[in-house]
Amino acid sequence: MSEETMVISEVARKFNIENHQLRDWCEVGLVRHKRIGRIRYIFTDEDKKIEKIIELKEKFGKHAPNEMIREELIKANLMSEEQTKIINKNLEEEDINENSFKEAFLLLAKKIEEMDKKMEKKEQLTLPSENLAEKKMLLK
Repeated sequence: MSEETMVISEVARKFNIENHQLRDWCEVGLVRHKRIGRIRYIFTDEDKKIEKIIELKEKFGKHAPNEMIREELIKANLMSEEQTKIINKNLEEEDINENSFKEAFLLLAKKIEEMDKKMEKKEQLTLPSENLAEKKMLLK
């Protein structure tokens, strides 16, 4: 397999497709790629596979199930069963990492919400109030 790559936007222009289509195919494991930082690179030896995916999407419709596309690529010897297993493993690892990120984000959001509530209480205490009983209730 060739290790030569092209930036995703160049590949999308080459095949006259939208970047997001190609990105989606990468994310579901139809197209071999690598990421460096935020930039996604497509391996140049994926050209025949991309052509076949475009052909299959035209034939079966743009919402054709990815599993069906994957099976057709295997039949056309453009993707091996082993590649599929490796891709599935990588996708599972990405899911685990994504879930960890989501959990961390939700925890952070909860902490921010708690801080906002505390700040709101402090602001209410500093506001002039004619009723001291209200302030005492806020302190409790």
